Amino acid sequence: MARAWPRSPLLAPDDPIGTAGCAVLRFHVRVLERERDAARAGDVAAVHALRVATRRLRATLRLFEPALPAAARQLGEELAWLGRNIGAVRDLDVLEGAISAASADVARAFRPGLGAVLQELRARRRAAHRVLVDALDGPRLRALVAHVGTVAGSRRDPLGAVVVELVRPLMRSVRRAGRDLDQDATPEAFHRLRVRVKRLRYALETLGGLGGRPLRRMVRRLEALQEVLGAQQDAVTQAAWLRELARDAASDVPTVLALGALVQVLEQRARRMRRQFPRVWARWDRRRLRRELVRALERRARHRRPRVRLVAAAG
Repeated sequence: MARAWPRSPLLAPDDPIGTAGCAVLRFHVRVLERERDAARAGDVAAVHALRVATRRLRATLRLFEPALPAAARQLGEELAWLGRNIGAVRDLDVLEGAISAASADVARAFRPGLGAVLQELRARRRAAHRVLVDALDGPRLRALVAHVGTVAGSRRDPLGAVVVELVRPLMRSVRRAGRDLDQDATPEAFHRLRVRVKRLRYALETLGGLGGRPLRRMVRRLEALQEVLGAQQDAVTQAAWLRELARDAASDVPTVLALGALVQVLEQRARRMRRQFPRVWARWDRRRLRRELVRALERRARHRRPRVRLVAAAG
């Protein structure tokens, strides 16, 4: 059963920006703590949840950076460390899923070698998971969680008064990264755009209570764009990983043949996603869409709603 990922506490236009940022940070730390035991036990969905929570924490730090103390920037380095440990496990889970999905497209003659590929993959996953468990049990993560609990916002401006200033640079960043791309762009360029799309999406989901229907429409377009970019990037990185594994297994002919067939399937998938990119980009890159969002954010700022108790939301 798929999990319904928590995204953010509900923010209101007259919440002080510093208080809002701290509330969102603590919200995602609670998600991280809630999933930690299941991730330690090796649960695939819990590892995914940890990665999402860590990414949202980093996105929150960037979004609210002007309203947070300088000491909060240290959290970014610690979250990057945690993200690397989680990602080492999660990437292998995603790769195993991709191999299982691609195996149906691999010619029957090459399938006997898939067993050895999956065996190697699972061995690497066990090793990466041991490292992750050490990180989850160690003092560095405990210090990170404690640090989030002590962060206090340094600005009292109403969130609604500055929300457009927070969102506009992120939209511009996405446009700069994507407006000149076509299906022949490099994987590095697509990855750069994917990172920026994700930052904007996370920011808008954090501010979901302030933008109404135009914000939700923008998020849906970003999700479609991120899906194509993510599938393309996953296929490229997975093909590269399998090529490296083939070099290590050069003397095992059945395994090398299976790996070659898998790489071919993944490369075809990457090309298919790149062909879809211009269409999903055009659906997002619309001036009217951006203008409606800005107007909705400004309108909510003028017509403030009853205040949400962020102290309670922060736990």
